[in-house]
Amino acid sequence: MTDQDTHTTIDRLTERYFAGLTSLEEERTLRCLLARDGSIEHSPQRATMAYTAMMRRQSSRPHTALRRAMSIAAATATAVGLTYAALTFGAADSECYAMIDNRMIDDRAAVTAMVEATLGEVAAARDDMQASVASQLNEINLQL
Repeated sequence: MTDQDTHTTIDRLTERYFAGLTSLEEERTLRCLLARDGSIEHSPQRATMAYTAMMRRQSSRPHTALRRAMSIAAATATAVGLTYAALTFGAADSECYAMIDNRMIDDRAAVTAMVEATLGEVAAARDDMQASVASQLNEINLQL
């Protein structure tokens, strides 16, 4: 391959590389051609390829001991924080109050008694409703 052909190939592959159209084989060819070509004209392309190769090597390094220790410390801190939040959420000193007729009642025993009374009323209303429905169904059956 002549120098002119090499320059043309480098230029063509460089354009395709920056457009994101090269295959892995074409990128390897471009790196090889740039490594052999010593012209000043292609210095920016060589620098780009060198930077890309350097970043590829750095990203494939295994985790260092410091990074691993920091990960363990972060995980431990997260676990401790979540445990603390779970244990303190809904603690015994939480408030118990009810708003009745725009008044706040904060006596736990009074609120509990009111809730039980209301639930009793709901149960009684349910029993009355069931009796009424049963009565109406019996009347319908008698008419048939």
